[in-house]
Order: sequence, then structure tokens, then C-alpha cells
Amino acid sequence: MTIPTTANTPPSRARALLVLIAALLPVLGLLVAAPAATALPKDPQITFCHASSSVKNPYQTTTTDADSIFKQGHDGHIGPAWSASMVQGDAWGDIIPAFDYVDAAGSTVHYPGLNAELADVIAHDCSPVHATATAPAKTDETCTAVGTITIPSVQGVLWALDSVSASPGTYDVAAGSHTVTAAPVPGYVLDGQTTWTVTVAAHGSCATTVTAVDPTVVQSPRCGVEGSYTIPETTGITYLIEGDVVAAGTHSGPATGTITALAEDGYALSSPSWSFALDVPAAEACPVVVVAVPEDPTVTQSSACGVEGSYTIPATTGITYLLDGTPIAAGTYSGPVTATVSAKAAEGYTLTEPDWSFDLAVAGAAECPLPETGGTLPQTGGSTAPLAGVAALLLAMGTGIVVAATRRPTSR
Repeated sequence: MTIPTTANTPPSRARALLVLIAALLPVLGLLVAAPAATALPKDPQITFCHASSSVKNPYQTTTTDADSIFKQGHDGHIGPAWSASMVQGDAWGDIIPAFDYVDAAGSTVHYPGLNAELADVIAHDCSPVHATATAPAKTDETCTAVGTITIPSVQGVLWALDSVSASPGTYDVAAGSHTVTAAPVPGYVLDGQTTWTVTVAAHGSCATTVTAVDPTVVQSPRCGVEGSYTIPETTGITYLIEGDVVAAGTHSGPATGTITALAEDGYALSSPSWSFALDVPAAEACPVVVVAVPEDPTVTQSSACGVEGSYTIPATTGITYLLDGTPIAAGTYSGPVTATVSAKAAEGYTLTEPDWSFDLAVAGAAECPLPETGGTLPQTGGSTAPLAGVAALLLAMGTGIVVAATRRPTSR
């Protein structure tokens, strides 16, 4: 379309032309943007299965326009689709697929059909479709699982398990005989076997599952003391070390080897390959130590004034004695003394009493008094008379001796 320019057009005519163009633009846009619609046939051709009255030929293939479905009343031929269980005299309905059509008013209408789910019968020239049921499968009971029956999925087959409708799938069942039957869906006939007796065997004697337990191992805590291992007491299990049976309980080391488990009658191991590496090394030897017994020192207190008491440190093999922490040799020592005697073991020895000690106490001697004289000594205040008597006696004795010595013998 050519739009005239406004250069040589009168203003009133140009204005009117512009208004017309503006009004037409939305309409032109819709025409350009709208996709081309697919027109439905007003009266499409429909192929369907028209029910007859013969069980041998239950349907006739018919093709007609959609309008005839309604005008000839086929849409009123309702009822279940023909099935192989029907007998002469039973009534069944048409099989008409769903379709869309345009009615007299120009509106699109959807028709849902009759028995429309049997489109495969229509495709089979409206003759019954033949199908063959597949035999069900089964598994017998075990000690850990129940038995099962598996019903296969076959087009055109309806199943029942022990007279109860069942969909394809696997079902848990008890041990014993079960009946599985197959029946055709409407519009189908089955060829071959349609009934099976399935026997699920019960499990035999089942073992009780037991789990082996690791032994407990205690290593040597110190020199001269062996470690140990404890074999657990597990119901249904016998334990072995390198193939030899070992009783439950605690056993002294040293010991090395592989411990395995053997299931007893009526039992089964949860882990048949279980094993345990046993390693209990021997205890280290302790060094030889001689036991030494500390001895108490001998104490002698002062027996007289001016005479000190004493104490004797014993000579004990393997022991050094200490006086208030200072080593002191064996022997006798003069008092006075107040101290603590302790003992220290020499190398290679040990004390019977590691904390042995002795409280040593030797009192000092009392002072002795001086002898008395005749005179009074200013220093002490003592008498000197006894000394003067002794001196006079000695003098008289001396005079007598001199006289005797000078006396001459008498002549006869």
C-alpha cells in the first residue's frame, strides 16, 4: 500500500488520512503476528469397532464421518467391551476412539469415545487380540529371606494370585503351594497355559549367626611380671591359636600367633574370615638385688659422773648409715649427741624398710665433785684437816724407820 505524501495534499485531507492509518495499525499488527491456525475438519472420518451379536465375531470394522457417530446412535452403544468370558446373548458396547470435531455452530468439541483404551483392538481390524501369558517365577525361602512369586507384565493379561487380583510384580509369600491364574483383558484372547501351581519350598535348619570377639591383651607392666591375654567366652564359637583349641579365660604370656574362630554346630560366623594377631612379649628380666636389713645403733648412756656415754654404728653389708644426712662410718662414738640415723642402700642392694630411721639420743655425763681438805680453801671452801692427819702419820713412820736402821745389835 502506497501512502501519499502531504506535500501536495490539503491539510484537512492529510489529517484525515493519518487518523485512518493510525486506526488500521493495530489490526494490521494482529494480522501479521497471528500464526496460521490449523483448521479442524468439520466432519472427520472415524474408524471404530461396531458391536455385533456374535461371540465368534464380536465386532465389525466401520469407518464413517464423525457426524454419523451421533446420527446413527453409535455413541449410545455403551457397555463393557467384549471379553472372552462372554457367551451368546450377552451384550457389549462399541469401541470408539476419542476425537475432536467442529459442530454446526463452529465450535470445537472433544468426544471421549467408548472403551477408547482398546485402541489396539481397533488397530487389529476389530478382531480379538491374541496374547500368551508367561509363567510366573519364584524363589524359595532361605534362613534370611521369605519366599517370593514374581508375576510378569504381559500386554492383554490380567493376573490373580491365590484368587486375589494382582498386578505384575514380586510378592512375598509363605512356603507352600500357590495358584497363579491369567485372564484376558476385554478385547483379548489368551493362547496357551493360563493357570500355574507354584510351590515355594521352606528353608531347612538354619544356623544362628554369631560374631567373634577380639581377645583382651595386657602387656608386661614391669620387669619380671609377664603380660596376659584373655580369650572371650562367646556362645557358639571355639577359639584356636595356630589351629590348637584354647579355652576361654585369662592366660599368662609370653604368647604369639594367629587366633581364629570356629563356629560350633548350629551356628555360623558373621565374618568367616575373622582372625586376630596375638603378640604378648616376654617380660624383661629384673636385675639381681640383695636385700639388706637396717640395724639400730647401740646406745650406752653415761654410767658415772665425768664418764660420757657412747653409741655404736653397726657395720651392715650393703648399707651406708647417715647421721642427720651425713654419712658416718661404722664404729663407736662418744656422746653426747642428739640426731637421726637413716640408712641408704648401696648399689645392688635394696632396703627392707626404705624409710627406716633411728632417733639417736646420748645424754652428757654429770660433773663429779672435788675431794674435801683440813683448811678452808678460798677457792672452793673445802676443809684441809684430812690431809694434815695423813701427813703426820707419814712423818711418824719415817722416824721409826730411821731409828731402827741406826740401832746397833747387842753383844751376847
